[in-house]
Amino acid sequence: MAQDKLLRPFLYPAKERPISTRTRVTRQPRSTWEWALITLLLLVAAAMRFHDLGDIPKGLEHDEVATWHMVRQVLAGEVPIYFEEGYGHEPLYNYLTALPVALFGDNWLGERFWAPWLGMLAVSATYALWRRLFGPFVALGAAGYQATVLWAFFFNRLGLRLNQLPFFLLLAAICFWRGVEGSLARPPGPGRGGARWGTARWVGWYAAAGAWIGICFYTYMSSRVVPLLFGALALYLIARDLWFAPQRLAGPGRGRALLARWWPLAVCFAVALLVMAPLLLYLGDRPPELATPQRESQVDRPLRELLAGNPRPVLENAWAIARMWNVDGERYWQLNVSHRPVFVEPVSGLLFWAGAVVILWRWREPRMALLALWIALGMVPSLLTSEAPSWPRTMLASPAALALPGLALWAGGARLRRAPSRHARRLRAAPAVLLALSLFLTAALTARDYLVRWPEQGRVRFAFQSSLTEALRYLDRAAGVEGPDPAPVVMSGLSPHDMDPWTERCTLRRDDLSIRWVDPRSALVLPAAPTVRLIALDITPVDPLLAAWAGLEGAPLLAEGPLAARGGTEHEDQAPVFYDPSFRAYLLDGEALGERIAAADREAYAGSDAARPERLEAPPAFGGLVRYAGSAWLETPRAGATVPLLTFWQALETGPSFTRYGEPALRTFVHLLDRQGAVVGGTDVLGAAPDTWQPGDWVIQLHQVPFPAQGAVRAVEVGWYAPPDGPRLSVEGGAAGDRILIPLPEVAP
Repeated sequence: MAQDKLLRPFLYPAKERPISTRTRVTRQPRSTWEWALITLLLLVAAAMRFHDLGDIPKGLEHDEVATWHMVRQVLAGEVPIYFEEGYGHEPLYNYLTALPVALFGDNWLGERFWAPWLGMLAVSATYALWRRLFGPFVALGAAGYQATVLWAFFFNRLGLRLNQLPFFLLLAAICFWRGVEGSLARPPGPGRGGARWGTARWVGWYAAAGAWIGICFYTYMSSRVVPLLFGALALYLIARDLWFAPQRLAGPGRGRALLARWWPLAVCFAVALLVMAPLLLYLGDRPPELATPQRESQVDRPLRELLAGNPRPVLENAWAIARMWNVDGERYWQLNVSHRPVFVEPVSGLLFWAGAVVILWRWREPRMALLALWIALGMVPSLLTSEAPSWPRTMLASPAALALPGLALWAGGARLRRAPSRHARRLRAAPAVLLALSLFLTAALTARDYLVRWPEQGRVRFAFQSSLTEALRYLDRAAGVEGPDPAPVVMSGLSPHDMDPWTERCTLRRDDLSIRWVDPRSALVLPAAPTVRLIALDITPVDPLLAAWAGLEGAPLLAEGPLAARGGTEHEDQAPVFYDPSFRAYLLDGEALGERIAAADREAYAGSDAARPERLEAPPAFGGLVRYAGSAWLETPRAGATVPLLTFWQALETGPSFTRYGEPALRTFVHLLDRQGAVVGGTDVLGAAPDTWQPGDWVIQLHQVPFPAQGAVRAVEVGWYAPPDGPRLSVEGGAAGDRILIPLPEVAP
């Protein structure tokens, strides 16, 4: 009770009364009903997070696949302090995920294992923090919304590193507040040196808070505002002590009294700095060639504009963030049900703003200041970056923001309990009923929108590679019926040079296939086999010219995927939508297509002077990787037109893997030359992944060659190089240099 008397003047200003005058809200015993309710909330949270985790969403998003690749690096023995891949990743999640990937293998379970558990822990920690500060009613409300609001729940089903941040931030807040309680319960007084300097227990809470603040720094980029949050709260506490309690801090010992109360704050921030130091030092001395200015320039435009004296982008972001609670949320389907606000049912939306009013009205209470600072600083990453509101960049604010509806009902319930009116007494159960109704509606709408409607939306299927996942599962099912020597597979994809082969390793269970990856909108690969399976996805259909060359219209169709919606946009719900099979598996006649390649025009020339080239007797090779096998103009070249050209190559050995940020490992070029040998047109492209083709494979590349409207074209040069700027592969086999010349039909005017 003595401790309660010391805490009450600080936690509750003179004009405010605590909910319970008998004991601190932190010491209220948990009733059977409270245990039952928190258990029910955790069961609901678990059901929503674990239900059909491998199929909703169906497939892995590229960020999940990139995370898997980094985890594989960890399992291979690499231990970086910061992962430069994927525009830069904080390391903690990759190290945590290494364990389930090692246990469960390369699949969705290993990748997404921690996400729902971190969400469950965040719900529990939300309850623990706000119960200590406000009691069970606010705690149950905050935990309920944390469990069911789509904004907080969405990422708990995806293997992404940002899932760590809410939970670790809550742990830091719990420890910090325990330290604050220790500071306030032991005010300065007589003792050694004229003051009590605290005890190891509450100083230890500050140290633990500092450790969790530092650990947050290793979770996600938005965590960089976490030290600012606790720094601002510390300044508030000291300023409030100076402003609202002068009678306890008067006299010549005022400075020593303040120091005796608040010196452990220095322990907190010293420990935080010590934990953050390794990553801070790395980022401060980050090698320039590893930086990602292209990505940073995409997201920091509002901040750059503000520093340049133009506040408009930041003000526009502020307006978007204000509207995100009730009107218009994150626009991208892979991050939300497009444009869905945080609160979609009116009860919680109105209560949120009522809770904001309560915070502003009672700003003198430190717990209200914690809420206000947490929400405000939690919005800063989205405020200062592009495309606000961004769900990932606002996630750290969710445990505080979602406490506001319950806070509003708690404050209203307190007034009802104090009101002498008989009618007011009859309404004392209204806050609990209203909160239960709001949570029920929120859970029902979230389950409907996320678990039923969202997965079938075309943009969601696109982002999570659902069609590719279905095609790979088809290959798994075919393992038992295709015989001991299955036909080789050529698989289409949007990212054949990097992400698609990684997705294959995360999804395909069988290991007896060597899959060649292509983007069939520009290339095909034909393995040296009697029959070849080509799997084309709805999102990457085979180019009509390549389809005609390969005879797809008459090729046997082995399988089709389920009909899937296509079309629509991020911003228009009524955009046209049509349906296609998610994939088609064709059986190609490898021998017949090989004969077509053998019949192609293999005439080639070499020499530094394009006007006087020397004819090559043998097919030239480039860098020991590929050999020229001919070409075919599919249309008569015309001035000012884009003319399709097929080039044919035979792989001599498996090529190199991609370079940084998915840049293809190789490109082949077709350049148009004038009389002086200057380049007047051309194209550089490679739609086949060199590190997936095998020796003996044929590579069929489609070039769309733009001819100049004016000026004569006298020659066509062809070659290979390593992007982005070279070097070119040298020509071998009776020729010197780094390019060959191929015949050019007469150009029509």
